[in-house]
Amino acid sequence: MGIAVRQSDRGHSNYVKFVETQTYIYISKSVTTMLGFRHTPTEANDERTRHDLSRTEQRKLKTYNQVQKEDKVNGVNVKKIVALFIASFIGWAGIADAASAPQQVDRKQMVQHPFDYVPETKRTVPTWAKCPDLWNRLRDAGWLEKDVVKADQIVWRESRCIATAHNKNDPNTVQGVKGSLGLFQINLFWIQRTTYYPRGYLQTVLDRELMPTDLFDVDVTIASAQALIAYDRGLGRCGWSAWIGC
Repeated sequence: MGIAVRQSDRGHSNYVKFVETQTYIYISKSVTTMLGFRHTPTEANDERTRHDLSRTEQRKLKTYNQVQKEDKVNGVNVKKIVALFIASFIGWAGIADAASAPQQVDRKQMVQHPFDYVPETKRTVPTWAKCPDLWNRLRDAGWLEKDVVKADQIVWRESRCIATAHNKNDPNTVQGVKGSLGLFQINLFWIQRTTYYPRGYLQTVLDRELMPTDLFDVDVTIASAQALIAYDRGLGRCGWSAWIGC
């Protein structure tokens, strides 16, 4: 308690001295102003003090601005260094990935975009198929699965799955060749030149020139049979009327 009182008395004494000093300065300035004196020693000292303080503050402000500028420059440099480091790291990572790409392709399946995904279709050929080698060729040509099954029966009956089969007993002759040819035993009537089809029906539909022996080619005879099925279905039939297969 005694210590607290002594500290309070000391603070009060300092306050009294401060008030006296300020009162003296105020009275001195007032008297100097009334008498018309300027640049009294006291006032000169005050101005010098203010000037020194001003210069000190300016130095502090200048130093502060320099520090801020240096910090800003250093910050930019640090950011550039970090960005350069990151870019270099990404570049080296890309090179490493490219170098190991073949091994990764072997080990990992590439992920497809959902819209690029094409579901795998089973391309199995049943054990009861008469002409198993023909099934996937028909599928590749865009045939419906039900037509593939039907074609297996028709081709077995017509040619025993022999691509060069030739029945010379059938009517119609073109370029000295008579009868029906190929896997589907397509009659030469369909490549004859007629009033309605001066080039021949199959030549017109397939937009190509045909000779009788072209029907021995598997791709040509598949395309020709497909055209005949489409023609028959265009008439409202089952598609197999040319082979009496409806």
